[in-house]
Amino acid sequence: NAWPRVSVDIEDKAERLIVVEHSKTLEEAKAKMYKAPRFKPPFQVVLASYGGSEYHPEEGVLVYIVLTHMFSDGFAIVPLMTDLASMVACVEASPSSSVPQHALPGLTTSCQVLEQRIMRTINGDFSFAQGVTPQPLDTSKWGEGMHAIAIMPRELVEAVRRAARVLAVAPDLVMLGALGVALAKLNQKAKLTIQMVVPQRDGPGESDMVGLFADQRLLDVLTEDLSYAGVVLALHHVVK
Repeated sequence: NAWPRVSVDIEDKAERLIVVEHSKTLEEAKAKMYKAPRFKPPFQVVLASYGGSEYHPEEGVLVYIVLTHMFSDGFAIVPLMTDLASMVACVEASPSSSVPQHALPGLTTSCQVLEQRIMRTINGDFSFAQGVTPQPLDTSKWGEGMHAIAIMPRELVEAVRRAARVLAVAPDLVMLGALGVALAKLNQKAKLTIQMVVPQRDGPGESDMVGLFADQRLLDVLTEDLSYAGVVLALHHVVK
């Protein structure tokens, strides 16, 4: 089937790619598209083509993508579009037969981690929710993590912005470089690995879901034989 594969059973009979009958006009194609079979999670695509006749020469196609919200965050859209392209190619090659099930390309490490998290959650394992709270963590109750909020003095903010202008990088990278250099020095390490967590949530329930479906990346901050400016510029190129 399509990304994500984890919640689709082997015997799943739901039609994931629906090609509706060709329409004469754009308005007619829209009407047919929205009358497609009821959505069955986690993924469905409807294709509705129109035009090409003597009285309606303008041609086009509508692509209607429906997917479960928790799968639509972060990098999941990349393999989704890749699978969609493969499915469309299969239909074009053999319009009279159903779309064959085909092997998907290997996933990146970050995608595998996300896939494993989702599979465990679907199977009733909510251990990832431990430590997730709607309130800021002001103690180190869970593991050894700590959440702290501090207001930066105006002078420090101005210094960060000035450094960003001089180095022609984003102010966030100036701060990240400072944190990386400081933590690397405290840990006496030439390389510091930082876990970057982007919640990617924008609706109700974000507090209790962020630990399950966050977009998590690992960023290596290299400090050996580099000045602070060198560290920041290296981070700039890594992010780019």
